[in-house]
Amino acid sequence: MPYKLYKDDDDIVHVAWIGDIDGETVRAYLEEVEPYLAQATPDRLIHAVIDSSRDGKYTAEARRYFADLSKDPRLGRIALINSSRTTRLMAKFFIKVSRREDVMRFFDGEEEAVTWLKEERRKTEMF
Repeated sequence: MPYKLYKDDDDIVHVAWIGDIDGETVRAYLEEVEPYLAQATPDRLIHAVIDSSRDGKYTAEARRYFADLSKDPRLGRIALINSSRTTRLMAKFFIKVSRREDVMRFFDGEEEAVTWLKEERRKTEMF
């Protein structure tokens, strides 16, 4: 499987992409992540840490799936770690397409990425 996926005790989804990503891979990923998204509420969105340090090329079909996913209102913040220049450009495009420019940031390490996501979770739980 070209990705690893799990949800931690703080309800943060962790994804590591490995190798080239095609449409079939993204469809399988979306099936696996859908139960997490189904549990989301407007007050408790699903946040994600995405490790792209070992990703490869993305097919056009895979990019279309990610563009659609970026518009999903159940998806909260996304922290990308160890992203290549190509992955950063692609992610910035998805941000523009989704018109949710405040939801994605790039980090060098997982610890600071998770801290950022937990801060957002605390903000929404305060109300």
